[in-house]
Amino acid sequence: MDRFEYIFGRDSLNGTETLRVKGPEHTDLKGFQDVTREYDDSTIADSFMVVEKTHSAEDGEGNCYDWYTIDKHFRTIDRTKKVDAQMAQLEGTMEYLAMMADIELPEEEQEGRTNE
Repeated sequence: MDRFEYIFGRDSLNGTETLRVKGPEHTDLKGFQDVTREYDDSTIADSFMVVEKTHSAEDGEGNCYDWYTIDKHFRTIDRTKKVDAQMAQLEGTMEYLAMMADIELPEEEQEGRTNE
């Protein structure tokens, strides 16, 4: 798991995109960056250009915070994990219903074979 937490937002005063990074140490992001976060049901990937570091701070628990102005921010969300889990559940339900109704489900076609 990544040691840093990335919070993307927008400055309400001037509308610029911002990034707050929280972690065990300060960061010094520059240039083009890619950040990928894995969750149980999805993967989120953010790509962005760091314009400038605007502020740094620390809290009483030893966490370090860095704020950045960013540009050219692009986010992709891959929900394949969630869809795969839903498909597995649906397949199990279909198999159960077919068994209870005494219906034989067709076999999956093997790769490269056709039903001619």
